[in-house]
Amino acid sequence: MSDFCIATFNMNLGKGDWDHLLDAEKPDIILAQESHDPNSQLRKLFDEHAGHTIWREIPNSRRGSSIYFRHAELTEVPLSDFQGQALVAETDSVPWSSKPDLPLRIVCIHAGKADKGGYAARVDAILNLIRELQPGGDLIIGGDFNLTISERHPDEPRSTAQKDLEIQARLRDQFGLMNCWQAANEGKYLAQTLRWTRSPETPYHCDGLFVPESWRERLLSCDVLPGEQWTHLSDHLPVVAKFRTSPS
Repeated sequence: MSDFCIATFNMNLGKGDWDHLLDAEKPDIILAQESHDPNSQLRKLFDEHAGHTIWREIPNSRRGSSIYFRHAELTEVPLSDFQGQALVAETDSVPWSSKPDLPLRIVCIHAGKADKGGYAARVDAILNLIRELQPGGDLIIGGDFNLTISERHPDEPRSTAQKDLEIQARLRDQFGLMNCWQAANEGKYLAQTLRWTRSPETPYHCDGLFVPESWRERLLSCDVLPGEQWTHLSDHLPVVAKFRTSPS
């Protein structure tokens, strides 16, 4: 039994189901991409938890990114660019934070449009904005990066672009973050998180969760949720990480 749970899910132009994810996994934190405003979908929940969610629309699209935190209100940290595709929120320190005197910062990324340099250039630009923010407490980054976000084994059928490897290294080395799926599934081939319409069997692995390296001993599991209950909602699958509140 986990003490807290974090989930990321690209809801496929708003077709995904907040209720289903909340009922199935009871996450403490949700990072949602391509979501409609969750307040309109979960009126009862968010009437009871006013301020516990932030949603920002991609301009003129009626969809965007959202961060939900079960236990406390969130404060948005403004970014100068990427509205609806990069969302940052803070909340007061939580019991399982490794920096108890500083707020927890949560970042939801949706690299939904490639820049001139591809998706890696867009993710790099988003990470640059995050680096410019005033230092905070523990940092969580997750979402749909639209690039290979975990390291592949040399004998896997797909290879990873050098630019993707550089993004992985940047999250690890500059931000001090642990890739939850990689840490919990050492030695395994990458799980499929995206079923691209023109190549539904290809193991695209572009959705992920990153937390402070200091949380490694707390990590219990990180899974890509399988099954028709998810595939009929979105072309992405949820990624869910579960933790203890203190090291074992």
